[in-house]
Amino acid sequence: MTRAHRVTLRAVATFLAMWAMCTASMGLAELTREQRAHYDRWLVAAERAEQAIAAERASNAAFEALRAELAGFRQSFVGASDRNSERLRRLQDQLQALGPAPEDGQVEAEYIANLRAQLTTRIKETRVPVVLADEGHSRANGLIAEIDRIIRTRRARGILGRVQTPLTPALWPQALQEVEQAVQAIVNETIMGWMTARNLNTIRDNLPVILLSAILGLWLVLRGGHWSERLGVYLRGLRGREQPIWRGSPVWAGHSADARGANPGFCH
Repeated sequence: MTRAHRVTLRAVATFLAMWAMCTASMGLAELTREQRAHYDRWLVAAERAEQAIAAERASNAAFEALRAELAGFRQSFVGASDRNSERLRRLQDQLQALGPAPEDGQVEAEYIANLRAQLTTRIKETRVPVVLADEGHSRANGLIAEIDRIIRTRRARGILGRVQTPLTPALWPQALQEVEQAVQAIVNETIMGWMTARNLNTIRDNLPVILLSAILGLWLVLRGGHWSERLGVYLRGLRGREQPIWRGSPVWAGHSADARGANPGFCH
């Protein structure tokens, strides 16, 4: 949020606070004790929210908690406005049913005059909660919208800051530099390891065993395929010379023929 936006928001908040205080000073006397206490709590919460929005220093969790509190006040204002608006319409209908007020010099029946005065007073008393509820609902809507904007902007910045595709050409020089540094570090560590006196002495002492193992390994790599093929041919030859006993073999066939000759009724 720019400095101009902050100044504008602070000016609007000051105007709304002054207007609310003026409205409250005219109408709080006509509110019940519970309504007055609720409206005082709302003014404190709204002022705290405006200060937090202007500073934009609170965390997302704090803004979420503040938003939930403002949403609760907004819902209460909706209910209060609906209830008092319906009562206000009924009172206005009753006053309208009395007809127009008498003009100067005309005298109205005392009963009707008293009823008109009572209805007028009740209409004024009922209109105050409606006006305050509508003003509070509008103010809560604006504050919640500002909080949503701040949270949405922060989340968008967080996503853009975390997601960096490797296909972006601007990231390639840094990536190549990091790869080069990693390869150079491996090469340096390898050279330093070989150049260490202790490692050189160990290699020198075990050099015959190392050379013999290397030659044997190379020989196995070169001749291992040929030896594997010869071993496979040898094993297949051994399996071909065996005489397995299973159904269909000459041994089993002979036994079957003898069994049929000894017991001719077996096949029946």
